[in-house]
Amino acid sequence: MAKKMMEMESMITELRNENASLRTHTAGLEQEVEIKSQELKEAMDERQKTEIQIAVLDHDLRIKSEKLQEAVEELAKFRREELQTESFIEFTLDELRNATHGFDENLVIGAGGFGTVYRGQVHYTAVAIKKLNPGSTEGAKQFKQE
Repeated sequence: MAKKMMEMESMITELRNENASLRTHTAGLEQEVEIKSQELKEAMDERQKTEIQIAVLDHDLRIKSEKLQEAVEELAKFRREELQTESFIEFTLDELRNATHGFDENLVIGAGGFGTVYRGQVHYTAVAIKKLNPGSTEGAKQFKQE
């Protein structure tokens, strides 16, 4: 019986040592899990910050792209208007008076809110000449468009 007691005590000691070893190992694993959890949290926080930065930069890029597109369209419009304006021949007031015989009322072919249109001849070509009324509310912009 003493032998059995010794074997039992030996087994108990062995189990206690194994238990202590497992507790030490478990504590190490728990510490490693805590470290990895902290690293994961930091990585997730960094990812969230990066996603926010990406969203802000994307928004800024869209706004700048829209502004650039507007500027390109405005430049194209300006160039078209410039080309249209350049395609016209300018005449002196004397040439226009001569073409319309002094803006003769018999040569009027139309009248609108901001001007009167006269029939005339310039360099042997039949033309229509629009004379802006001094009190016109439509303005020079619309006059220029026509």
